Amino acid sequence: MQKKKALSSRELETEKILQAALPEYTIRANMRLVDVIHAGRQYIYMRGYHLDFVISDKNANTIAAVELDDSTHDTEDGKRRDANKSRWMTEAKIQLIRIRTPEEAHNIRTLIKQPIAFSESSERVYAFEKKTSRTSRTEKTIQAFFIKVIFGTIVGAITIWGLNSVAQNTIKNIGKTATDTQKQIAEIQANARLRAQQETSQAEASRRIDTIQPHYEQRMVKGKPVRECQDNGAITNASVLCMKDHYEAVLVSGN
Repeated sequence: MQKKKALSSRELETEKILQAALPEYTIRANMRLVDVIHAGRQYIYMRGYHLDFVISDKNANTIAAVELDDSTHDTEDGKRRDANKSRWMTEAKIQLIRIRTPEEAHNIRTLIKQPIAFSESSERVYAFEKKTSRTSRTEKTIQAFFIKVIFGTIVGAITIWGLNSVAQNTIKNIGKTATDTQKQIAEIQANARLRAQQETSQAEASRRIDTIQPHYEQRMVKGKPVRECQDNGAITNASVLCMKDHYEAVLVSGN
């Protein structure tokens, strides 16, 4: 295991250019697509996608997104993922700007002002990946839940049947009175029902825990003091943004 930088040199250069060109906006890097778009039923497919840069205003409203493409986007898999991402962004009415070099970010104001036809994308959308590790884990979780419920139901039914059989044999062998026999059967059946209810409750609790997902929330972050935001003693656009109160996406546990 080795520590990895949050941004590559190309991404860091692009972020600086975008921030300098759009000082009134907030630039967020490497945001999950599901934190920008209400995914709904498509969450399972979209959660493996990220946006290189998201431009938002002071109220955390998304203005546009910027993708810094490289040679990996020219592969068959890269084209498929780009097509999927473009389709989702078009459906969400969010402008997606693609550039190939950091220098193109200098023209971001011009690019944002260009009219975009938010009609259905004509770009080919390739088949969704069905063998990703995250999808597999989700499918396994769902399968495990249903197996657990079915197994618990079967075990409960067998337990009740077995206990009833034992109760009937016991009644025949010990020859107790009818009143005592009825009390024993009622007690055994009540215990069996209680055990089945407990197993069902445990299965439901496990299902709820498994389905809770962590999510991001926009939280207000106080600006830093001037001394912490100065760049070698000078006040730059980045320093001004550093001192301003702003919103950040904070990961909140589903529990």
